[in-house]
Amino acid sequence: MDTPQPANEVTIQPTLPGPQPTRMGPVGQFIAFLICVGFPGLWTLASPVSWVKFERQGESVSARAKVCLFFVIPYRSLSVSGIREVETRASIQNTSNTTPRKGSRPDDQRYLVLRGDGDQVMEFPVADSSMESVLEQTRTFVQDSQATELKYAVVSHWGMTIFGSVPLSLLTLLYVLNAIVLLIQAVQRRCGVPPEKLFFAVTPEEASAQTK
Repeated sequence: MDTPQPANEVTIQPTLPGPQPTRMGPVGQFIAFLICVGFPGLWTLASPVSWVKFERQGESVSARAKVCLFFVIPYRSLSVSGIREVETRASIQNTSNTTPRKGSRPDDQRYLVLRGDGDQVMEFPVADSSMESVLEQTRTFVQDSQATELKYAVVSHWGMTIFGSVPLSLLTLLYVLNAIVLLIQAVQRRCGVPPEKLFFAVTPEEASAQTK
């Protein structure tokens, strides 16, 4: 004969733990850093952007340039004063030419060369397709005694910049933003903030919905 169950007995279902966030180990973090920061950095190093500023003080014209990776992080600072000559040179050849090459490919890289007082020489890379415009702007400013300041940014290689540097820099930006979120969460944990209230935290309900 069956034993009757008490009317007030409640069956308790075991609670399954929600999905736990996965954490990359040191090797995974290193690989992610190389892919998201290291490789894009090398790419933008090969196709840098230069920010150039010319100033006139009396009869003397000086120039300063910052050659940047990731578009805005300078890794070279150049300067020259008393500019006397503005020339160009090919990226491989050592000879200087006063005008860009004819019939060269649009993506060829050249250098704008500024010669100043004494033995001062400053040069920075410019895409061949932009060289004619940059050369004209620079010479016009140097020869115009009324001009006081000139600023421009030049790209060294349009193809590598548009199809490589831009998307790779966006990847680096996402990596940096993710690192900032993780840093904020780490600070919140040390301050005793509950896991479900962390900055950009995923609640168990949201995690469950994403796995369905």
